[in-house]
Amino acid sequence: MGVAKESFIQYAKEKYTAENIVVDIDNAFVEPIDENIRAEDFPDFLNVYAGKSYPKPVYYFYLPFSGKKDLLFMQASTYTYNPRRASVQSEFLVYRYVQYDDDMEKVNNE
Repeated sequence: MGVAKESFIQYAKEKYTAENIVVDIDNAFVEPIDENIRAEDFPDFLNVYAGKSYPKPVYYFYLPFSGKKDLLFMQASTYTYNPRRASVQSEFLVYRYVQYDDDMEKVNNE
């Protein structure tokens, strides 16, 4: 290979070591907004009419983070096909939660 074993190990370590993503929960915040939600996006157990939209409170949870955001777009070797979905906006992970009923405890649990 032409390089010393220690040099190669150091090179590989620097190239393939990833900085952890650190979420700053202490500085997270929530932005409540009323949005029109399509009937097709409602859970099946609620009585709505296809083709219509209904106003519902929507909560956007903003979680500041540091680290390489590229890691957030990688797929782990073990994963679920139905994970919670979030988006990355600048230095925030943003999770959207639609409140379909009046149970605020469900919002608090999110």
